[in-house]
Amino acid sequence: MEELTHTMDVAYLATVALMTLVVLVLAGRDLRSRFLSFMSSDRAQEAKEDQAYALEFTYLGGFLLCSSTDLLQQPYTVPLVTAYGFPYDLRSLISASGFFAIVLVSPIVGKLADQFGRKLICASLFCGCYTICYVLRHFASVVPLVLSSVSGRVATLVLATVFEAWLAHEHSAGG
Repeated sequence: MEELTHTMDVAYLATVALMTLVVLVLAGRDLRSRFLSFMSSDRAQEAKEDQAYALEFTYLGGFLLCSSTDLLQQPYTVPLVTAYGFPYDLRSLISASGFFAIVLVSPIVGKLADQFGRKLICASLFCGCYTICYVLRHFASVVPLVLSSVSGRVATLVLATVFEAWLAHEHSAGG
């Protein structure tokens, strides 16, 4: 149990450090931008930069929140399944099922993002998959835990691909 507590402390500290670093970087960029706009008189360029910063803050806020949920749940997974009393082979099957699901689902998620919109997929699919993942983790049975692993990995897939595609698309579209 002490090992789990230590792992969680490290995960929390890493999350807080990452968020602090991003906030400092964005604050520094914002101050630099404001200083440069004060020194120049190009209002069109200033408006374009303000639009880009607003997009970055929107993206990073959502991305940090979602990646924090992903990061903070990882240390709980193995000890939880171990506490349910499953043998090693079954625990391996539960973990591997999520990775196999990514192989099958990744082309579908990309097409869904293109068809229905990246922002909608980020919000609905990520949140829906993680909700299913966390609800099913409370059942000490193999099938719900396999489905939990699959939905958690699909949510991680959305986090790793669709969020960045959304930012790139919005930035190239002009905000």
